[in-house]
Amino acid sequence: MLHYSFVQVYIADAVAVSYNPFLWTMSIELAGSALIFLFLFLSRSLVSIPWVLGFLILALMIFVPNSAGFFVGALYGYARHTGWFGKWHHSEIWRCCAWPVSFCLLLAGLLLPPTRLPAQGDLLHASAWVFVFYATPAYLAFFRSRLSRWLGDLSFPIYVMHFAVLISLTSGLIVWFAGHGGLNGGNVSLIILTSFIATFAVAWLLRRLEIPYLRALGHLVDYVLKEKADTRPS
Repeated sequence: MLHYSFVQVYIADAVAVSYNPFLWTMSIELAGSALIFLFLFLSRSLVSIPWVLGFLILALMIFVPNSAGFFVGALYGYARHTGWFGKWHHSEIWRCCAWPVSFCLLLAGLLLPPTRLPAQGDLLHASAWVFVFYATPAYLAFFRSRLSRWLGDLSFPIYVMHFAVLISLTSGLIVWFAGHGGLNGGNVSLIILTSFIATFAVAWLLRRLEIPYLRALGHLVDYVLKEKADTRPS
């Protein structure tokens, strides 16, 4: 139990040994986060960050495609920090091309679902979408709206908690209705609606608990870093 809880669940990306079937990406995310932190630690001594990121992306796409996306994100973050995407925002040519490009990417996603693409193709498709979002002011306005930000805040709690609802409330309702009237269209619709509302409610509650926890954790980290900074010789 201890080996699984503290070791295996973080290093194995197979569904059979994941924390639950929907959290099988945990080990990939943990490894990617470690790689990004290592890169940030070394970035101050790098001469050309974009070239290094480009090399890492190409190398990982060949050998470890699942990890290449983390450095694509780092490259986009660097581009945002340096104002590179701002040039695209003011480009009249790109404003005319953004919507045809979006349509082509959407069509490619419909005709070539991820199961029919190699991992590299899936990564390129996703990276292209994120580029279009960052480079197009209309998309940015949509994703920066209050509704999008609210859904973004709830997205991770929903991702974490929806399986718990499925194996408790949803399963219980299915068993109960199976013995009281059967699983007809109306009852199934009621189960779906109830599960949907319950998932949002649990996610909202988890988010309410997460906010003060993250705030306190941030204060603790700031205090520790400040203490270390104060003890350094001037």
